Amino acid sequence: GTDASGYILGTSAGVEWWKWHIPSSEGRILMEKHSPWKPGIKILLGHTRMATNGSPMDNLNNHPLVVGGTKDLLGIHNGIIWNKAGILAAHKWTQQREVDTEIAFRLIHHYGPKSLKPFGLMRGQWNLAYLWRKAPGVLHLVRHGNPLSIREGTDYTAFASIERYWDGLPGTAREVAEDT
Repeated sequence: GTDASGYILGTSAGVEWWKWHIPSSEGRILMEKHSPWKPGIKILLGHTRMATNGSPMDNLNNHPLVVGGTKDLLGIHNGIIWNKAGILAAHKWTQQREVDTEIAFRLIHHYGPKSLKPFGLMRGQWNLAYLWRKAPGVLHLVRHGNPLSIREGTDYTAFASIERYWDGLPGTAREVAEDT
């Protein structure tokens, strides 16, 4: 996407995040300026957003989404969730953001990191990647209806929607099975 950029960094010391309503090429420069390349890096997630709903000028709509009173769940999303309004109504929640991504991370936060219930409630197609501040070295990836490819090298694991994004990188690529 070209409308916004964001990053999540999980280190042995905790979790940091940045997001801007600028294209990915400029976002990468800002990320490098803020220098997330620190000792103890466990996870670095990047996201470039194509705004399909929710204005990218409102940074609440941009990724990563940060959820919880102590901002303890951070995540990125690719796809669409069709039943956001119904889930908000069923849980008696008010909308906080224009983006459908909001409902995914609010459900995950509400039911907890080990619950599968949020994924049974959502309708649509998505890939989700998220982490909790309490466990900054654990990355959660969930796929439903969208392709998700992982490439594993000797000192990294990378993921993207489509395997061709990893052309030229050393390691082994595989597609992630549906609903895993």
